[in-house]
Amino acid sequence: MTGCERVIALLGDYVSGELPALVRADVDQHLSTCPTCSAALAEYRAVVRLAASLPPPTPSPAAEARILAALRAATALPDGGTMDETQLEIALPASGPTG
Repeated sequence: MTGCERVIALLGDYVSGELPALVRADVDQHLSTCPTCSAALAEYRAVVRLAASLPPPTPSPAAEARILAALRAATALPDGGTMDETQLEIALPASGPTG
């Protein structure tokens, strides 16, 4: 793997601050001397900014019904019943995306 291939593969972790300090220093060094990878970093950051500006996805009614059916099946009670929507909301609170 070339230096550029390695840096491109690490851009996600680089931008999110998840690289160990020594690896980040290596990537910083490479970026300081490589216009191709610096341009790729700028494009990656632009895509991340654009994605962050989008509204969260809303499932269609059909998708929501399939999700709820799968949750009911996965949360079947020992007596053969299933949790109602209130119990599901308590067991699986809406918390939005993590990360």
